[in-house]
Amino acid sequence: MIPGLLTALVLSLAACGSADTPPVREAVRAAAAPVDRTLARTTPAAQDTSAHYIAHGGCPFECCQYGSWTFEEAIELRAGPSTTTDSVGAVASNVTVRADSGLVIVDPVGLVLITAPTAARAVPTSAFETGDTLFLLDYVGEGVRHVRWRGRIIEVEEYWDDAGTQGARLVREPRSQWWVHVSDKRAGLTGWVLMPEGVMYPQGSDACG
Repeated sequence: MIPGLLTALVLSLAACGSADTPPVREAVRAAAAPVDRTLARTTPAAQDTSAHYIAHGGCPFECCQYGSWTFEEAIELRAGPSTTTDSVGAVASNVTVRADSGLVIVDPVGLVLITAPTAARAVPTSAFETGDTLFLLDYVGEGVRHVRWRGRIIEVEEYWDDAGTQGARLVREPRSQWWVHVSDKRAGLTGWVLMPEGVMYPQGSDACG
């Protein structure tokens, strides 16, 4: 499902933009509404069945920040946030670039079934009821994840497992890709880089040091 979704996203990014407006700003301008932290019912419940989710501006770990980054290894830049788009060049290792922003693509979203009433550690505080479904979205950091619940997006501390021992059974793991828009002014390059999992983050990406 990711290729079709990303193709549409890439085409929309390519259609936007101008000589004086960075492409990532156009992407954010076209993004969906930001996370609803007030628990207002702004998202129709029918949309809860969506199998994918895009977190525009997502930065998926504690203290994550965009800005001046230095990659320890060379990175390949692509025309859009997809491995099917053309390569637009490469940035050598230990070169400082500008990480303008990024997005986290979750496809499919994860699923959790509530099997017992639970007062979860959530922002805002939420009481899940038996039979509720949690749709797992992008990871925030320190064991916390964005979750869609009853048409609302909240932050929840992960407490579910395969067996549902704490009243929440994991039905499907979420699968995500983190893409970052990068600019290398010295080389005159801009493009998207897929951040690999399980490797050290670039220097400058962690505000906590």
